[in-house]
Amino acid sequence: MKYKKSIRGFVEAMAELVEHQVTGHVVLITERGDWGKFLIGKGNIYSVSLGDYRGLPVLEYLKPMDAIQYMFRPDKEGEIGGGGAHKDEAGITAMSNDTFFGFFGHAQPKIGVPRHTYPVDPEGKGGHARTKGTILVVDDSALARKVVCSLLITAGYQVVEAKDGFEAMGQLEIVKPDLIVLDLIMPKMDGYQVVGMMKKNPIYRELPIIMLTSRDSLMDKLKGKMSAADAYITKPVKEEELMMHIARQLG
Repeated sequence: MKYKKSIRGFVEAMAELVEHQVTGHVVLITERGDWGKFLIGKGNIYSVSLGDYRGLPVLEYLKPMDAIQYMFRPDKEGEIGGGGAHKDEAGITAMSNDTFFGFFGHAQPKIGVPRHTYPVDPEGKGGHARTKGTILVVDDSALARKVVCSLLITAGYQVVEAKDGFEAMGQLEIVKPDLIVLDLIMPKMDGYQVVGMMKKNPIYRELPIIMLTSRDSLMDKLKGKMSAADAYITKPVKEEELMMHIARQLG
């Protein structure tokens, strides 16, 4: 759940969260051991704190650092900031997207429709076909995602992609899928960590998860089952096996 990143990488990760309109908080720890929290509400950064610093001084303190560790946690429905700071703190921790990204010289990210969303038209008529449900496909391999998405679209499902666990948590906040097809080995946040975070959140706890992996050992299969995933299948993905597991979960 922790990622060692350069400050530039951290800012880019924050841009992804903004683009995906997430609501949650980013907990971070600096190379000097300071703990902090950045709060995001529907894609808007509105509060930052770090050690003894609040608001803009946090950014000034962070900028010269080589790397930080951080993790994103989506908030429960109706909760903003994970029980931390709120907007009514008289501006002490106040922040905005303009201030944050402007300070680091980063282009202002667009807040809009989730990326990598594919409408389904299985009959090729150009209309809005009725789908069987929405499935989030999470894999750091573009080719692997393409293969799985193609199978699902052909079968009549709406498909949303995420290239890693971090992006998957952002997509969960706004897409509300019916099922997740989740790769095991990924950068930033692996499949086990994604499952662990989901099972701790009442909103996502019951969401079916099919875990994919290139590992086929008995120990890996047992670990996959113990992770609370609903199914565990190995790559390369076989269409019949994937559809069988999806049908079991979605009916």
